[in-house]
Amino acid sequence: MSKKMGFFSVLSIVIGSQLGSSIFVLPSSLAPYGSYGLSSWWITGIGAVLLALVFAELSMKTTKTGGPHVFIEAALGKTAAFYAGWTYWLVSWMSSCVVVMTGIGFLAPIIGEQSAGVQLLLELVLLLVITLVNCKSIRTASQVEVFLTAIKYGSLIVLPLFTFSYFDSDNIQVLIPETPPLKIVGNVAMIAFWGFIGVESATVPAGSVSKPTRIIPLATVVGTICVALLYFIDCLAIMGMLDAKLLSQTSTAHSLAIERIWGTGSGQVMAALASFICIGTLNAWTITSGQIALGLSKDGFLPAIFGKTNREGAPYSNILMSSAGIALLLFLTQSKSMMQQITAFIDISVNAFLFIYLLCCVAFLKLLPSGQYVRKAVGLGAASFCVFVIYSTDLSTLALVALFPLSGLALRKGRPLF
Repeated sequence: MSKKMGFFSVLSIVIGSQLGSSIFVLPSSLAPYGSYGLSSWWITGIGAVLLALVFAELSMKTTKTGGPHVFIEAALGKTAAFYAGWTYWLVSWMSSCVVVMTGIGFLAPIIGEQSAGVQLLLELVLLLVITLVNCKSIRTASQVEVFLTAIKYGSLIVLPLFTFSYFDSDNIQVLIPETPPLKIVGNVAMIAFWGFIGVESATVPAGSVSKPTRIIPLATVVGTICVALLYFIDCLAIMGMLDAKLLSQTSTAHSLAIERIWGTGSGQVMAALASFICIGTLNAWTITSGQIALGLSKDGFLPAIFGKTNREGAPYSNILMSSAGIALLLFLTQSKSMMQQITAFIDISVNAFLFIYLLCCVAFLKLLPSGQYVRKAVGLGAASFCVFVIYSTDLSTLALVALFPLSGLALRKGRPLF
């Protein structure tokens, strides 16, 4: 039996990486913007699909493991590739940290509010379980991801079918003061794009995929479109069901919706599902993170220890290192407000990924043969979207993002920077 991943395994990684805690945050975050928020959201969705098309095209040019840094090296050289890959690997810790915190945080309606110490212990147990699954083999981890993705996508597509019967367009109101349209689009894009981080995830484990030049492009585009449609349907259903003022002030919108349909206490089911969804996202990100470092090591950008694998081909060494880094982040942030941690981590993660995506768009455009006008338009559209969202970000966040590539200077010691 082949140890390589097939279409559904790769598709589950694409959907699982993107479909996480953001689906529960988006309705409340977009509620103050009303119909402007929903309209602006489509720009974010289109931007994500354009990026998916870029990565789909790039994945047809190589079967090497590593994803973004492989494409960047082919077009822009080794230095740009190293800093992009190093940043990608480090920022994946932060993204995973957010998923772990929200995954346990969503259980509060079931287990009650816990002390910081108990919260940390539960987070570490969740991280340990996912780490052990991924250290066994990528095939095992991908099979787990297929199961998790099927459950969470199926559950989330069913929910709007019930909530639409309570839909009232009067609930979708604009609560914010009069704001320039461009600023609204920028604000919404920053909020909503967290839900699309991972659009490139299928390209990362290319060496572990059967027929990668066929499966990866298809899974990337199909998966991203499925995620975009689910996000929009879910947001529209919840925003049309709950009053805008109530929705904008709650962090448990889906639980409120469920309780309105099935009565008090049923919201705990939604809390369990939300935690389950985060577990799936964490597993997908652990798969991706392990393959990123494996690819960097194989290409000589990281020491050989990062590329050590077991008999099943799992890069256990760098997975353990990543998990140790995530555990350290969880420990360092346990005494602060969880929502403040999550918001800060999301802002930094989104912008770090956008810089990497922008470099991939530049690589895509540079590798295009002359005369490919439709593909060039796709690449320019995706690059413009990245630039627009980055431009909408405050300078303090961008300064923190810059620390990621700068931290890689020590590993490049003795090598030319340009």
